Amino acid sequence: MARGKQTCKILEKIRRQITEANDKALAIVMIFIGMIGMSAYVNSENKEVNTEFENKIYTAVEQLPEFPGGPAAMMKFICANLKYPKEMVDDFQGRVVVKFYVDTLGHVCAPEIVKGRDSVLDREALRVVGLFPDFIPAQHLGKKVNAWFTLPISFKFSDYADYCD
Repeated sequence: MARGKQTCKILEKIRRQITEANDKALAIVMIFIGMIGMSAYVNSENKEVNTEFENKIYTAVEQLPEFPGGPAAMMKFICANLKYPKEMVDDFQGRVVVKFYVDTLGHVCAPEIVKGRDSVLDREALRVVGLFPDFIPAQHLGKKVNAWFTLPISFKFSDYADYCD
């Protein structure tokens, strides 16, 4: 009989240890589920705030920003406004690449030279880009978004011959 009581005590002790272990595991699982739920709640709140005040500038969008009237109108605009710098020799040619972004209102913002040719040509390219009218903003997932636009400007009259009067 003593062995039976001892076996019962051992089994009771094992049962308590299993129950305690299960309670701890259950508590850990509940804490983990609570953390996931709270994380999802916080993330959903952050997404609402981020989309409302999002200032991301996209490099790839479904619809690129567009100059009013399209590419031909942009070429005409450049042709009409580009002034070949007087300090340059007549046969001096080059290409300047300007990068800027078009915001959700269509404004041309933060123009900068990505690849320059000469400081005089670089300044002239930035001047012309600064004269651009508002673009039609880029669209991504059905919403207007800020998007980068890269524009090569040639300082070679023959490149614009078809667009100039």
